[in-house]
Amino acid sequence: MTEINKKKAMSAFGEFLDIIDNLRGPKGCPWDREQTPQTLRGHLIEETYEAVEAIDEEDTDHVREELGDVLLLLGMLSQMFSEQNDFDFSDVISEINAKLIRRHPHVFGNEKAENAADVLTHWERVKNDIEGRSREASVLDGIPGSLPPLERAWKLQKRASTSGFDWPDSQGPQKKILEELDEIHEAVQSGSQRDTEAEMGDLLFSVVNFARHIDIDPALALARTNSKFERRFRHVEANMDNDGVEMSPGNIQQMDSYWESAKGND
Repeated sequence: MTEINKKKAMSAFGEFLDIIDNLRGPKGCPWDREQTPQTLRGHLIEETYEAVEAIDEEDTDHVREELGDVLLLLGMLSQMFSEQNDFDFSDVISEINAKLIRRHPHVFGNEKAENAADVLTHWERVKNDIEGRSREASVLDGIPGSLPPLERAWKLQKRASTSGFDWPDSQGPQKKILEELDEIHEAVQSGSQRDTEAEMGDLLFSVVNFARHIDIDPALALARTNSKFERRFRHVEANMDNDGVEMSPGNIQQMDSYWESAKGND
C-alpha cells in the first residue's frame, strides 16, 4: 500500500469511527443504541458467511460491500465495549499488531522460515514460550464448543491429526463412508430413531473427514451447494408460476425438467 493510500485509509477509518460514535450516541439511531454484544453475535456470523459467499462468487464489488458490513459489526462491538470502559478499537488494533509482529519472528526478527511448516512451528513456540499460554492437557483443548457442528468436526479431526491420529490417505475415510452408509441403513431398518441419529452423525463425521483429506473445507463446500440449490429451486418456481402449474408431487416431472435446465445457469 502506498503512502497516499495509507493516508486515505486512515482518513476513511477516522470518519468510520465518528459515524459509529454518532450512531450509538444520545441523538443516534434507536436501533443501533439498543444493540448489545449478545444481540450482534448472530449478525457477525451471518455477515461473515455473506463475505465468504461473495469471495466464492468472485464478485469484487460484492466482496467490498460485505467486508464493509463485517467491519461495521467490528466497529459497533468495539464501541460497545468502549462504552463499558473495557477497551476500544485502538486497543483491538494495537493488540493484533503486537501479536502479528511477535508471532512472525521470521519477518520482524532474526528467525528463519523456509516453508509453512516452519512458520507454524514458530507460531506455537511463541504462543507457549513467549506469550506464556499454558500447554493444553489435550490437543483438542481450545476448540470452541460454540462452533457450528460441521466446522467443529473439521477442527477436531485436524487437531487430532497433529498427534498422528489420522488415516494415512483419503482411501481410509472414503471406505469409512461406505461402512457408515451400511450401518445407517441397518439402523433405519431397526426402527430405532436414537440409533439412526447416532449413525447419521457418524456418516456426516466421516464425510467431513474425507473432505479434509482431499483439501476441501466442508463448510464452504456445503455453503456453495446451498446457494446452488437455492438458485435452481427459484428457477423452477419461477417457470412453474409462468406456466400456471402448481408446485406439487404430481408435477414432479415438469419440475425436474426445469431443474435440469437450471443447471445451465450454474
